[in-house]
Amino acid sequence: MADPAAQAEERALEIEALHAIFGEDELEVLDPESQSIPQRQWPAEGSTYRMAITPAEDGEGGLEGADEVAMELLFAHTRSYPDEPPCLKLRSTLGLSDAEVERCYRMLLQQVRGGQWARAGAGGGCAATGAAA
Repeated sequence: MADPAAQAEERALEIEALHAIFGEDELEVLDPESQSIPQRQWPAEGSTYRMAITPAEDGEGGLEGADEVAMELLFAHTRSYPDEPPCLKLRSTLGLSDAEVERCYRMLLQQVRGGQWARAGAGGGCAATGAAA
């Protein structure tokens, strides 16, 4: 296991990079009181973050009806991050069924499991459901 101070520094650098990429408005830090995720399902270390996900609008590779669906990604680092993947949750905010959100969540988990944590042989990190809340 890595040094806890080094892990905390790595988490801070990751968030700083995400803010630089997406901006302060796109990556929201949630108030711990408003997270509505039971701690037993969300063993996060530190803050939970929310990012809105919307498809590209019509034109230039966009989808027809893109303004009719939206979801949000919630994520937080675990105590052992980056040695294990972050906690992840998808929730519909407009027009998506639980089944559609669950399908997107499974696709997201396949990407996570096929990424650096699969190569490192790390476990699953968090087991938050992908169903809409």
